Amino acid sequence: MPSHPTPNSSALFARLPPYLLSHALEFSIGDDFTCLFRVCEVSRAFLEALAFVEVLHVDPLHLVRNGTEPMEYDDVFISHRYDTRVKRWCGLARARFKNVKRMNDGGGWGKTYNAAQTQEIIDCAASFPYLTKLDLFDTEPAAACASIAAHVRAGRFTRLECLDFQDPPGNSDGLPCFRSHLENSAEAREVLTLALRDLFSHLPANIVLDIHLGGKWETGLYPFLLERDDEYDTWSSELIELIDSRGADVRASPILVRFLDDLRFVPAEGFNEWDHAHLERAYSTIEALLERGANPSLFGGWKGKESPLNCVASALNSHIDLRDPSNVGPRAESVRRMLMRTLDLLLRNGAVDDSRPGLTGGYATHLDRMGFWLLARQDCPPLLRQELLRHHNATLQFSDELRSGVRLADLRGIAEELPERLRAMGFNVPDVDAARMQCGPVCRELLADGILNVGAVLRTMANRWGLVRENRH
Repeated sequence: MPSHPTPNSSALFARLPPYLLSHALEFSIGDDFTCLFRVCEVSRAFLEALAFVEVLHVDPLHLVRNGTEPMEYDDVFISHRYDTRVKRWCGLARARFKNVKRMNDGGGWGKTYNAAQTQEIIDCAASFPYLTKLDLFDTEPAAACASIAAHVRAGRFTRLECLDFQDPPGNSDGLPCFRSHLENSAEAREVLTLALRDLFSHLPANIVLDIHLGGKWETGLYPFLLERDDEYDTWSSELIELIDSRGADVRASPILVRFLDDLRFVPAEGFNEWDHAHLERAYSTIEALLERGANPSLFGGWKGKESPLNCVASALNSHIDLRDPSNVGPRAESVRRMLMRTLDLLLRNGAVDDSRPGLTGGYATHLDRMGFWLLARQDCPPLLRQELLRHHNATLQFSDELRSGVRLADLRGIAEELPERLRAMGFNVPDVDAARMQCGPVCRELLADGILNVGAVLRTMANRWGLVRENRH
């Protein structure tokens, strides 16, 4: 759409059917509906097209958002000075838009509307009878909860299918920030948690389940609040109760991927903070979801490319330093054991990952990288061991594993140890004496300045001996 319409383009717009023109408006205007209102005041074609627009971005403070005007605050919220502007914008939206199906409150720009402004925005949303999706980033959450609950009791939001409460975005450095307020105030978090739970009692179970799991972007407000206060047990209990008591459909979404990958219940960077109770709660929750019919093979996550198996394999892979696998603390080892158990649990429930094996970062890639390490462990579950052996490449890719301080006198013991590791992985290793005699010269050849590349020895002997026939593809 030209930024400065010519007479010809104006005539073209006038001839377009309003429904078609509404799509042009959504595509070209984006979230700048304040500018659009001005255009529509002088264009009948655009005015008629507004009735067909399906996606609405709330933006009553456009000039403040783009920096033309300075922002003023009352505490951590947008100042009441802007109440009239927000009310006028929402009034225009209610009057002009008739077919809105999706609406968001601004998209996370770091400023939070106060309670009065939030009320106007929710009232605006409730006026759209066809609304199916509402995304809330910037409204004051407690006020939004109370307003939505009141409208539901009054018979509105009857077609709503998805309600996203996102965790509050941060503001620019030094400016008032509602997120910081929540992070620093246990009382504020408690008030907001209670407001959300009250709202849950008024919403359909599947909408509550979606909020519980973090919503569209999986960074939802409710998980954020409970994670801050270390209420994993409460979160998990409520999740199962939603399914058991309220009939939430565990098959309606890739619930395992959302739990494993998005909600950080399987630890990633901060895994050392996890204790045994956390790990057991995470495992038991996955087990409970599977028992209730969760699909162990359903893809989800970013662009629908994550499987439950890949989520767990990726987490396990990130917790293994293949150059020195023993260089970890006790908590890291607990995480490893839990993740191995979880992989085994998924496999026992029929999980598969049929993504392309060559996909970078995919399930097969993770198995290839850590396969030798897993197979060498005595506590590798049998079903997981079989899965690894099916991935032939996983047993042949040994990363360098350097062992320092090795003397010639140590080589006999190492030449007995390494063949046994390969035997456990399913390789066709000869008897102990023959294996030692074949492995010993390779160890001597690869020993340099007291450092032995164990990974190189394993690669050499694995290629020499090959897999036992029943472990081949």
